[in-house]
Amino acid sequence: ESYKRRHAGLQQELKKKAVAEKKELSKIQAALSKGGAEAANKSARNKLKERAAEIGESAGPEKEYKVQFHFPAAARRLNPPLISMKDVRFHFPERATIFDSLSFDLSMDSRVAVVGPNGAGKSTFMNLMDGSILPVAGGGGQPNGW
Repeated sequence: ESYKRRHAGLQQELKKKAVAEKKELSKIQAALSKGGAEAANKSARNKLKERAAEIGESAGPEKEYKVQFHFPAAARRLNPPLISMKDVRFHFPERATIFDSLSFDLSMDSRVAVVGPNGAGKSTFMNLMDGSILPVAGGGGQPNGW
């Protein structure tokens, strides 16, 4: 909930900034086209042009996207676990161990979020789960098959 509030506040700030920059850009363009007091000498005109370019390059607020996933219902109830790992150990050749004694069961009722910083092993974990890569020790699989 606090994330949603912070995100909404940030979006509001970005919108305000975009409106202010749009107004400023209009004023700069008007000054440049009229050759007014702000653009009286060459260095002032160059500064205005540089500022206009900066504003033009800055992106406005990001567009909000809503994504919906539709998962079809399973044709039959599968026996748990759908995916299982027991005492899995994994490391890439000549690298430090990423997972040691990893045990994991996934059933049809499970809801899982795999989160972490870059390089934490999320993709490696997913690849171990789907069998794309094999563990150094331990085992697992999909007892029900795909």
